[in-house]
Amino acid sequence: MGTVPCRWPGDAGLKVEKIKLPGVGDRNRAYQFGMRRRGHQLFRQDTYTWETELAGMNSGYLSFCAVASDTPGLCQSALLLSVQAVTGGFLLESSEPIDWSAPEAYRVGISRPDGSLSGPFPVIAVDEYHLQIADLDFAPDTSMTLELPQLLVGPVSKWAYPVLVNSSSPSNGNVAMKGMPYDARVYTYDGSAAPA
Repeated sequence: MGTVPCRWPGDAGLKVEKIKLPGVGDRNRAYQFGMRRRGHQLFRQDTYTWETELAGMNSGYLSFCAVASDTPGLCQSALLLSVQAVTGGFLLESSEPIDWSAPEAYRVGISRPDGSLSGPFPVIAVDEYHLQIADLDFAPDTSMTLELPQLLVGPVSKWAYPVLVNSSSPSNGNVAMKGMPYDARVYTYDGSAAPA
């Protein structure tokens, strides 16, 4: 089949990585693999590390999750203390005050009992401890018999960091997690044909 060059727009091709793909005899498949590999090099250079409680053990290799930072003005995390059905949706009570100062729409994600993420949902700010959403796709348990659900609240442009999990390992009663950024641009050339 020969070598299939895989260069993103702007790549000069000065630093070349050669990859052998045993069993791949189709130029288009080789091109798609190479372009995804190059996209990975361009857009997944960061590494995120964080700790969570045992819900982190539900994450497998390359599981998708969203993580928040404790940097002011970005996504905030809190515990969901209560959920109340109200006209137009559900009223959620946060354990932490929410900073509503960003001049844009907000979103909230809620952790399900298995650790997966529900949402993000558009939010209506009520006050610093309450927010309203139109719909929920599960019934959060706030009875305190289980760990309380977590909230991720933030402006749309800074809601959370989408992450693909690289590893999770138990440590001191918590789970140490590592991940890389999820970036849809990595998959740009997945259906493309190799250039002639």
